[in-house]
Amino acid sequence: MTGCCYRVSTLRRLSTTSALVRSAGTRSRRAAQAIIPMISRRAESPRPAATRPGATGAMPTGMVGWRGKHWGRVGGAGTYSRQLWSPPRASGATLAEEGVSSAVNRQEEENEGSTILFTVEGMRCGGCSAAVQKVLVATPGVSRAAVNLVTETAAVELAAGASESTIAEFTKAVGDKGFTMSPRPVGRAAEEAAIKAEARRAEEMERTKWDLYKAWGLTGLCLVTHTTHHLHHFGLHEYAHGELLTALGQPWVGGAIAVLALAGPGAGIMREGFKALANGAPNMNSLVGVGASAAFALSIAGALAPPVIGDYGVPVNNDFFEEPVLLLAFILLGRALESRARARAASDLRSLSTLLPLDARLVVADKLPEVGDDSNPMTVSVDRLALRPGDLVRVLPGEIMPVDGEVVSGAAAVDDFASFVAAGIDTFDTGPEACGYGPSELVIGEALKRETLRRDDVKIFTKLCCVGREQGNMTKDWVTQKLDLPMRRLGVKSLDLVQMYWNDYGQKGYVDAALFLTDAKAAGKIGAVGLTNFDTERMAQMVDAGAEISSNQIQFSLLDRRPRLKMIGYCEKTGISLLPYGVVAGGLLSDNFLGVDGSDVALDTSSKRKYASVVGYAGGYKWFQTLLETLRSVGDKHGGQSVANVASRWVLDSNDVTPAIILGARNAAHVDDHRRMFTFELDAEDKAKIEAVLARGKAPSADCYAWERGGPW
Repeated sequence: MTGCCYRVSTLRRLSTTSALVRSAGTRSRRAAQAIIPMISRRAESPRPAATRPGATGAMPTGMVGWRGKHWGRVGGAGTYSRQLWSPPRASGATLAEEGVSSAVNRQEEENEGSTILFTVEGMRCGGCSAAVQKVLVATPGVSRAAVNLVTETAAVELAAGASESTIAEFTKAVGDKGFTMSPRPVGRAAEEAAIKAEARRAEEMERTKWDLYKAWGLTGLCLVTHTTHHLHHFGLHEYAHGELLTALGQPWVGGAIAVLALAGPGAGIMREGFKALANGAPNMNSLVGVGASAAFALSIAGALAPPVIGDYGVPVNNDFFEEPVLLLAFILLGRALESRARARAASDLRSLSTLLPLDARLVVADKLPEVGDDSNPMTVSVDRLALRPGDLVRVLPGEIMPVDGEVVSGAAAVDDFASFVAAGIDTFDTGPEACGYGPSELVIGEALKRETLRRDDVKIFTKLCCVGREQGNMTKDWVTQKLDLPMRRLGVKSLDLVQMYWNDYGQKGYVDAALFLTDAKAAGKIGAVGLTNFDTERMAQMVDAGAEISSNQIQFSLLDRRPRLKMIGYCEKTGISLLPYGVVAGGLLSDNFLGVDGSDVALDTSSKRKYASVVGYAGGYKWFQTLLETLRSVGDKHGGQSVANVASRWVLDSNDVTPAIILGARNAAHVDDHRRMFTFELDAEDKAKIEAVLARGKAPSADCYAWERGGPW
């Protein structure tokens, strides 16, 4: 039986503590993702590795490799296998399915109170979230409550004996304050709700952007009305009293501009502010509304009063209609920046939440599959929330564990290497837990120990992941310790390539880290220094400082052509190689999605969900189908090559600094098809047809991995 099995253990009630523990655990539990073939542009006669002065030990070529992911250990015996596990299930987790009543009834049976999650819409600032929390805590039957503004989530812990009326009471109380509170959905409903929330935030950001443009346009008109004063200041008195400037300086003009600002871009702020004030929960909008209204009212009073004779004998009006306009303009600017930051934060959190799969493979069998058993017991795809204690769940290589549990059967990870080596795969890409790879280094080490892999016949690439406090205090000792750890795990005396990932560009220690890696290379501890997901600017900083960079592993495909903007040109000048991943967009660039309606596409993996977003940026689903049709026609021209092979070949042939590409696969099933990639080449006609489709899409505007760090696409 391919894959591993876990037994679902006793279901656990969700509390604040257990929820945090579960999140930390499930994020790092991933089955081994079988292979990521790193395929060279010429399998028969690999091109010499690109080099530059001082960059000895550059990238090897002709490589096919494997990227490992998380793996489990069976009973501490040192055998790695795919796993069976137990789902921690929240008492309120089925709230959306069973309704408030049944959820509360179940909670009443427990000795302690339970925590229920709600979605709260309409919160604008910290004052809003504080008001919601105050209402919740003040409700009898609520032990405590917490509200998160960014995720629009409220967690309510009910006291023992709380009833359905308690939930109805605080839901109504929150609604009376002007907010909408509803049970937080789970499973597919949660996924759909997250997509709708993201669309709502995008729509709100677009509306705020246009309000901002209008407000600053009116602000510009206000500044024009004050031009007369500036001209007088510079002694240009004759220009200060032209017909146009005189007319613009009239109080009624300033009043009209203020009315347009209050009734146009400021209408939403004024309406929400006074509504919150009327509900007894004033917020920032209330403060702005009161201030803008007061300024407008006093300006009307000042405009009706007799003017004051100012400098140069010019009558000066007592109004200040520009005040509410400028106030609204700056508030809208702050709101636009805040909305953008909140959207990015919410998007990052949603990306983490989508790591868990929605479905699980339930094994229906009388007995557990034994190690080496090639039988295939019947499996049924079920919602992961439907799992119960004692269930067996099957996980294939590359799949994420949907719930926790206990390993009971399976030992395929190490054995898979034999198939990879037989297919010509001689390079394996791995990494530490900090980069999401789990104990994959241990898996490769076990394969080396069993001699499934022979050290002299393979290349092993790993990563130095800098994602924590070390970014602000990078030291050589820290780098040395991080290099010693994979060497021990792999059981090797040196590392062929170490690729550095850096999370926070605000911390400049990446230059020092690259130099420390260069020192380790000079000492023979590593063979070459590489990077992962760095942009051109930071890579140039490291090279200029003297770091010997051999490669940069980046996302590059027909959908994501960001490397063509800056990265490729810089690498051609410096001799740095690129190792593209995502070349088939998590499997989207394949025959499986050709002609499939967008509503029928199952985004059942985190990779598919990520690259589905990329499709939206690249040109949309209709354009994507046109691209697949073009790739299919090119493949047919070359003897029925697959869409994935044509897409992969395009990346290989697109420049002279890509000695290999990284193709992800859960097992060796697609290796034979990948090898067919070297039986054809794209000619000028093929490339022209593909480029014509790309030209009809949306070209990227930012460098590599800027979007993933919160920047533009």
